[in-house]
Amino acid sequence: MKKIILSFSVLCALSLAFVACGGKPELKQTQAKVASVDLQGDTLYTMRATVDSDTLLFKLADAQYTNGIMLSGDSVTIHYIEGRGDTLRALIVNVLPKAPHYFDPKEHGDTLLTVPARQDTAKTVTPAQ
Repeated sequence: MKKIILSFSVLCALSLAFVACGGKPELKQTQAKVASVDLQGDTLYTMRATVDSDTLLFKLADAQYTNGIMLSGDSVTIHYIEGRGDTLRALIVNVLPKAPHYFDPKEHGDTLLTVPARQDTAKTVTPAQ
């Protein structure tokens, strides 16, 4: 009887040890292109990102951003963990810089064409007395 009780207690202790160690979520990383961002006011809620031909939904509640905030069409590197259902939890979103676009006026001729200012945008400010 003592052997059965001892083996049962050892079996329970081992099973608790295996269950306690397996609950840590795995951090994953992917590069994607932002399809859309759910922005309400100044708060980012969710982001849809395209990876290959799949569209993934990321929850941004716990996210931290490097190189600014992403917009639709930006390339990003996302460090994430699994969330509930189809939603993933983004932890770090790194916005990848775009190549700059330079304008060389020499390529477009010697004259610079401008548009006259609209009258409704030009407002005069009177000083307060």
